[in-house]
Amino acid sequence: MSRSLKKGPFIESSLEKRVIDMNEGKIKKEVLKTWSRASVISPDFVGHTVAVHNGNKFIPVYVTENMVGHKSLTAKKRTLMGARKRKMAESHKEIRKQTAYAKLNNVPSSPRKMRLVADLVRGVEVNRALDILKYTKNEPSIHLGKLLKSAIANWEVKNEGERKELESGNVIVKSITVDGGRILKRIRTAPQGRAARIRKRSNHVTIVLDKKQQTVKEA
Repeated sequence: MSRSLKKGPFIESSLEKRVIDMNEGKIKKEVLKTWSRASVISPDFVGHTVAVHNGNKFIPVYVTENMVGHKSLTAKKRTLMGARKRKMAESHKEIRKQTAYAKLNNVPSSPRKMRLVADLVRGVEVNRALDILKYTKNEPSIHLGKLLKSAIANWEVKNEGERKELESGNVIVKSITVDGGRILKRIRTAPQGRAARIRKRSNHVTIVLDKKQQTVKEA
């Protein structure tokens, strides 16, 4: 049950008294240690460092204006989690800027049929992969061929000074992944007045291109 609005936010009395005494200069300003994780941060806490016990050790939290209204420990967790997610997102963004890839969503064929074609070109040089897809009779090869051309165009944009590598056959399909997409559910009439389920499957395809790693022969 949530706390009554008439009572206001909960703040441990001893903790609040120490903060007020520090603000008035009655006691020396220091790190405030507390076990009260449920205490809500008020504007009086801004500029102070509160060490909250998490069951194992005290975690110091420097209180800023953005933390006012939050609980002391959850504010620290949110700060750490936000920083971790931001760093991870930035690292993924930098990797994507340097990676030549193309993605196609909701291809109207089952993932199994697409994987049969994808296995033919995985790890193959891009020009040879285009020829393989051109003369493959399976219907998913049409979608995969268009996607591979898009990935090649992206590689040329991100590697303008290395276009000779493409002509010399040093660019390969580094990875190609096929994931299940949305499923459209339909019905078909069946014997004895029943209805049979029809599942119209789709898939998502991602192609990543990279230069061929040259192996050095040991003398």
